[in-house]
Amino acid sequence: MELPDIVRKDVLSVLKKVKEALSERDAATIKELSNHTIHNASIFQDGFSTTVATTVYSLAKIVENKSLHEEHPQEWERFISKIGSILDSLVECAESKGCGKMEELFQQLVKTIASFDERFTEYVGFVLEKAKIKKGVEMHRHGVSLSRVSEILGISLWDLMSYAGKTKVTEDVGEGEVMKRFKKARGLFQ
Repeated sequence: MELPDIVRKDVLSVLKKVKEALSERDAATIKELSNHTIHNASIFQDGFSTTVATTVYSLAKIVENKSLHEEHPQEWERFISKIGSILDSLVECAESKGCGKMEELFQQLVKTIASFDERFTEYVGFVLEKAKIKKGVEMHRHGVSLSRVSEILGISLWDLMSYAGKTKVTEDVGEGEVMKRFKKARGLFQ
């Protein structure tokens, strides 16, 4: 799969920063990087950018769960090492424009996240699914229809609509914007 150059460069930058933030257990930075990636997903409406955003967000949620790394330090270090190795491969692949292994490496990354520990597999699966929904609503906030987001992410439109309704994403229009739209509409009928 050939990515647009701007997306490839952005993914490269995000992956490097994620690896650094992951080693520092900085969940807030990792979440911020996920939000940054959603911008590309909204513009290009490609599945790859959404995969990057949801995977990065899932990593943030796992890092945020202190019990995972405090109660199981050896498993955590093995996990971080394996994730770091995959991130290195992804960076290498993103640096060479013609690398066709990006999707395969991201699938490997998702599998590694999902199989972190047998006891946490269900939790991680839940996090991955919720990440898709949350990032889908972020794409909608950027102007992509919920139907299209559902299609791109391969998630239920119902789940997406339910979450979007709870977040009041449709009410994020400022007061000045409403008045401007009202005056424009009124002008059409005068």
